[in-house]
Amino acid sequence: MSDRAFVMLKAWAKELGWADLQKLQKHVTTSQHVNTVITWYQAGQPTGGRNHLALQINENPIGQARTYQAAVYAIRFRMCSGWHRLTLAATDDICSEARRLRRWLDRSWFETIKGRREYRRMHPECANFTWRRLRDEGPPYTARR
Repeated sequence: MSDRAFVMLKAWAKELGWADLQKLQKHVTTSQHVNTVITWYQAGQPTGGRNHLALQINENPIGQARTYQAAVYAIRFRMCSGWHRLTLAATDDICSEARRLRRWLDRSWFETIKGRREYRRMHPECANFTWRRLRDEGPPYTARR
């Protein structure tokens, strides 16, 4: 992924209140013995446990730097936004993509009791999630290619 694309993703996440976006990578070997690098991005408190509250961004499809899917996993508050597609084509698109996805992914929804109540009211399908429910049922929305 280009440095420019990472800078744009960081700006997009910051627009939604998620500072300090981190780039993570994992090397995997497919069944055809092909090495693939999986890249994803996280901001927040990605503990992996019951206090997990993080934005995650994945390349979609893997290996390119234009289209992504993003989700908030707020297990701390038993919420999951599900995956939402975003496209970064130009600098001007950062703000419009952030505005478009604000009602799902903005950090402010998860910072106060009032914000969380409003989020659950607006998105009841995103409430009552645990890691077990996510494993068994999956998230409420899945971004399509």
